[in-house]
Amino acid sequence: MAVDVLKKYPRSETSKKIEENAKIAYESGNVLKLAGIIYLAKVLEYDSDYLKQLKEQQEQSEAVKAAEEKAENTVNTFELDDQALFGSEEVQVFSPGSYQTRI
Repeated sequence: MAVDVLKKYPRSETSKKIEENAKIAYESGNVLKLAGIIYLAKVLEYDSDYLKQLKEQQEQSEAVKAAEEKAENTVNTFELDDQALFGSEEVQVFSPGSYQTRI
């Protein structure tokens, strides 16, 4: 099997090719190729730095989306100041006709 041959191949060369092909596959949008590279890296017990970086970016964007969604769904609250709402006693006893000038 090809994987058995790659296990015997020098790890530095294999890891270098995995990194290159993962980047090419991601940038070109070739999902099947990227999935194959991820599987190969897993079988070879290799942790790709590029794939880790992609995963972190995806997690960050999901966290940002979740925070934005939460912010959209929250209702803004405020405290109601009765004094400011109804005014002072002087304002409450105000008579509409009291400001008219007498002729």
